[in-house]
Amino acid sequence: MAKNQKLKEKIKAKNNNTKTQKNKSASKISEDSKKSPKASGKKDKIAKKTEVKTKTDKVTSPLKEKVKKVLKSNEKPKKVKKSKKSKNNLFQSDENKLKELEELFEKSSVSDLKLKLKNNNQVCSGNKYDLVQRCAQGKLFGALPNCPKCFGGKLRFDINKGEYKCPGYMNDTDFVFCNFKATDGITRNPWQD
Repeated sequence: MAKNQKLKEKIKAKNNNTKTQKNKSASKISEDSKKSPKASGKKDKIAKKTEVKTKTDKVTSPLKEKVKKVLKSNEKPKKVKKSKKSKNNLFQSDENKLKELEELFEKSSVSDLKLKLKNNNQVCSGNKYDLVQRCAQGKLFGALPNCPKCFGGKLRFDINKGEYKCPGYMNDTDFVFCNFKATDGITRNPWQD
């Protein structure tokens, strides 16, 4: 019992010491704020600015330039005008060329379009709009190669996503599925007229 009472007395003593220390620090803060909060704050800011200025003046010129570059890099970057990108990931110039080629191939017949696609080892099925799109993209970007994964399927290019896909291919009587997808690394073959 005596040990417990001694421990309790020590704990109370510690609590009293911390309370008195808190009260002392609070009274110092209140006294400082009563003197002149605005003036003391301004003086501190001015003193800090002069310290920073004197420190940077003593720096050698190459190091000073590096510091300036770092400070400038922390600022908001200015917007640089680039050529406009459309919603389908093409640059404005490519989009204009593609529209011109579409208009050119629109004048051709379906049999002529299928013949051009067949000569370039491309998919020949679909309506006239699909055939015109494939011919225009092939002429502008190049002919699509066979799938590098299954080697039998013909790649499809989704111009809105900028993604190549392989749907698979027909092997005699069985259909072979392929889940190949890529956005880069596909080299197109040259288009033959």
